[in-house]
Amino acid sequence: MQDLESSPRDIHAVVSDALDVSNNFHRCRDETKIRRDGLLERDACTDDGRGTFAVLTDKGEACLAEARRTHLDGVRERFLEYFEPDELRLLATLWERVLPGAADLSRRDEET
Repeated sequence: MQDLESSPRDIHAVVSDALDVSNNFHRCRDETKIRRDGLLERDACTDDGRGTFAVLTDKGEACLAEARRTHLDGVRERFLEYFEPDELRLLATLWERVLPGAADLSRRDEET
């Protein structure tokens, strides 16, 4: 998963990425629900008064961390368990080429 808490992003980009929403109606409805649930808040862009950023609240960060753990548990259970340790090391090396730091993300998840 992408590290959303590290920097503010356009609110619609966050909702689209997180929920894979394809049209504006759903996007607005889902954004409203996420904000109503206290997971996300809007923050004005200081560089451009027309822009709005999405910022995860503490509750939103906790929810994202739990979702990350659940997701990684599912990946381990449904995918990684079928590989031997040497094959897993090879996969980690290959993923590092695609997404530098990917192995660090999984270790960070286990520490939280």
